[in-house]
Amino acid sequence: LLERGRAAISEHSPSRVMQGVAQLQEATTRAPDSAAAWGVLALGYSTMLFRTPPDEQPALVRRTEAAIARALALDPDQPEAM
Repeated sequence: LLERGRAAISEHSPSRVMQGVAQLQEATTRAPDSAAAWGVLALGYSTMLFRTPPDEQPALVRRTEAAIARALALDPDQPEAM
């Protein structure tokens, strides 16, 4: 799930980014202590910000910040969260 999510996000296509985020959300559910999954999920959320309506952006920013915080709590050097 982590690698498929990472690959989907790297395509930068709105539909693929959404698929990647869904896969990463599943990855964090299955492996809640995976700093990499949380970091890549944060990256996916931040990628979605560019195509999110302005009224929905604050909630997405909060999800992004929460994923970053979780990733860095698990691994202070997690590259995607940095």
